[in-house]
Amino acid sequence: MGPRAGTPAPWRPAQVASLRTLRTQLVVFDTAIVDLSDKLEDPVEVLFGTQLGGGTDINQALAYSQSLVRKPNDTIMLLISDLWGTETRFARWTCHSVTSPAMFYALLYAIIRRFLRLSGISSEAEAEVLVLRHELTVLRRQINGTKLRRREQAVPLGDEQDAASGALGGVHRDPGYAPAMASRARSAQVDLSASAAQGRPPIDSETRALILRMAREKPGWGCVRIKGELQSLSIIVSATTIRTILRRAGLGPVPHRNGPNWREFLSAQAKGIVACDFFTVETVFLKTLYVLVFMHIQTRRILGVGVSANPDGTWVTQQARNVVMDAEGDTEISRMGFLLRDRDAKYCRSFDAVFAAESIEVVLTPYRTPHANGHIERLIGGLRREVLDHVLILHRRHLVNVLRGYAAHHNSHRPHRGLGLRPPHDVSRPIPGPAPAAPDVVARPEILGGLIHEYHARAA
Repeated sequence: MGPRAGTPAPWRPAQVASLRTLRTQLVVFDTAIVDLSDKLEDPVEVLFGTQLGGGTDINQALAYSQSLVRKPNDTIMLLISDLWGTETRFARWTCHSVTSPAMFYALLYAIIRRFLRLSGISSEAEAEVLVLRHELTVLRRQINGTKLRRREQAVPLGDEQDAASGALGGVHRDPGYAPAMASRARSAQVDLSASAAQGRPPIDSETRALILRMAREKPGWGCVRIKGELQSLSIIVSATTIRTILRRAGLGPVPHRNGPNWREFLSAQAKGIVACDFFTVETVFLKTLYVLVFMHIQTRRILGVGVSANPDGTWVTQQARNVVMDAEGDTEISRMGFLLRDRDAKYCRSFDAVFAAESIEVVLTPYRTPHANGHIERLIGGLRREVLDHVLILHRRHLVNVLRGYAAHHNSHRPHRGLGLRPPHDVSRPIPGPAPAAPDVVARPEILGGLIHEYHARAA
């Protein structure tokens, strides 16, 4: 009795043997091993003409089957046995004989099909789902331009897959199914790429330039205020877009754009700002000396240097009086308006009172922020690199002489980048033009025992 109408035909050995691309062999074993490959064309003779008893020598049968294998990478072996422990011995044998991933996945596929059949799932439906899933994975990789893996190449597509699927589970499909599916997938990809280009249109360059112009001309305007101004010009831009444009252009929120920053404030008020700071020097006899230095920010002039081993309130106040008295006769720094210092505890109230009596406001830098008083920190760093790192200080008087010699060199000769490479005493003079070099008329006086050299033109 044949199969019902509309039901795929079950798997038969004769169907496998009829495939020209496959070489099928049938080996049965009992007390002896018999090769029935030549009788596969007559399944009735194989089914009713073979009687098996109770042979259990499966190792000999596996050894004989292994001798028939010519191409292990292209070989699929199916073992049907009801012996206890057969799966263990068969797995041990396949570990040595199965060397290709394609054969391993084919064997795994056969085991999974057997398990699904025992669990009550239709083998035809299961085979069809697996084949379709594999085909979908392969088509996706072909569209993306990814190279197929070997385990995906093990299951063929097109007519070869139709033949294999028909042999495995009776899955029949149209030969033009795979090309049609690939064509639909490619068209879907084109449609997706076309739809990806849609969305909110970009802001044109004219509108972007107008937003930046409003933000620079009106630093107090925020994103919502600029949005309202653009809306009055029939230009619709969201506040988020305006905030993104300002951020990319380096313009922060309104409180940061409204007013100068600390560097701009110092540059604008440099003419009336004097900075001071403490630093320490260790002598040869491991004694710590404290140095208080004052500098005018605009001209970079050192206004005063004091050295003490015990900087108490009386000594610090006297240093403030000395700086104020020296500045009275100097027209460039007589208009001091601010004193910039840190929050060191050595500055007492009487120190600030000396400057307050001269209408000079004391400005304190934030806690642990040396960059806020960067000009005086740079001066102290240059003093250490150029002089103190190369001299062994013996005592206080020795340090005072060294610092006074460096202060005279600093104010009268040392060029500064912030002053156009001019010394502080010549900051109000114009920069001289180029002149021909004459090495024979250049003198080199030595400062601090030859530690610093100055070059001067000799009088004719």
